[in-house]
Amino acid sequence: SKKEFHSAIDIAGSHKTPILAPADGRIVKASKNKIWGNYVRIKHNEKITTAYGHLYSKEVSRGDEVERRDVIGYMGTSGHSTGTHLHYKVIKNGRHTDPMQYVLDRKSNSLRLKEKYEEMAEK
Repeated sequence: SKKEFHSAIDIAGSHKTPILAPADGRIVKASKNKIWGNYVRIKHNEKITTAYGHLYSKEVSRGDEVERRDVIGYMGTSGHSTGTHLHYKVIKNGRHTDPMQYVLDRKSNSLRLKEKYEEMAEK
């Protein structure tokens, strides 16, 4: 049987909670649409991009370089949303990936280190 996962997770929190970059990267989108509201996408490396939706506000612009723990925006309820939360998505090699594999990463402190662990495990 095929393993199922949600392609994104919704994380509840207080209005205007700071949203931090999970790893170094470049902002490839900082925009707004009807569904996601204010949203940001970070390209961390050739394999991994993360996305953040329903933000109250964006603190970054397209092309900005960010470091792990930089504030990229604040939690809100913009777009098609019924309450304050963060819509969080991980795209790996162009495919939506289970974000829970990256949220509670106890082996390392960044996506970049997690990639190294995965590469070592594949050898």
